[in-house]
Amino acid sequence: MAVIVVEGMAGSGREEVASKLSAALNCPVITSEQLATWAETRGVDRNEFLERLERPFSFLRRLLTGLVRALANERDSYVVPLVTPLFPDSGFPYYVRPDAGKEEASAAGPGKSAQERGPLDAAGMRHLLEELFTKRNGSGNVVIVGCGAEAVFQSTVEAMKVFLVAPAKERATRVAEELRVGLSEAERRVAQMDEARRRFSKDVFGVGWDDPRNYDLVLNTSGLPSSGIAALLLKTFEETRGQAGLSRAAN
Repeated sequence: MAVIVVEGMAGSGREEVASKLSAALNCPVITSEQLATWAETRGVDRNEFLERLERPFSFLRRLLTGLVRALANERDSYVVPLVTPLFPDSGFPYYVRPDAGKEEASAAGPGKSAQERGPLDAAGMRHLLEELFTKRNGSGNVVIVGCGAEAVFQSTVEAMKVFLVAPAKERATRVAEELRVGLSEAERRVAQMDEARRRFSKDVFGVGWDDPRNYDLVLNTSGLPSSGIAALLLKTFEETRGQAGLSRAAN
């Protein structure tokens, strides 16, 4: 079984490389969208899940989440979701209502009350991702695009964690072409996405997103085609993890 985690800076080509790896191995590629679909089966709102991946857990959100958890532990108090968040700018979608009925609270998801699931804070997100990754990768090959997988599989010998980098101007140019925006706007978005990923890794897993020590390989994709990068990664996996662990479609 091969588990290859592809993380990287915005505009470094991680999605394209992951797609090429998936095709070469004839295996699924797990993206944030796929994880969101699985998260829904756990009673988690899809949009909330994706928002937490894309937006850092601000200090205000962490503070409010801690307050809700403390209040929710009081007897006959339940955490229930609001149609409109109390604090829209913080992304905090819950409030505490004493004596709320369990039927109403169960709107958080099938089989779980909102108190049982609680707000999707950093700890909740970490637990959810660990569950989704470890239970969904099965026994075959799988390619995972970011989403903290490098932290979840940090101690998994069979997994190879890759971090892709590229010069800032080159990354911005690529994003500008993909999103059809000006170069200055692309530079702003690249910086914003990088910071969001950096904060997410720190808040949820307590690790450095761009710390090379958390990866097996750091690769500069500048001037390299995604197909060539994928071939290099497969060769590296075979030589470091053993070809026996890499099942291909041709086999």
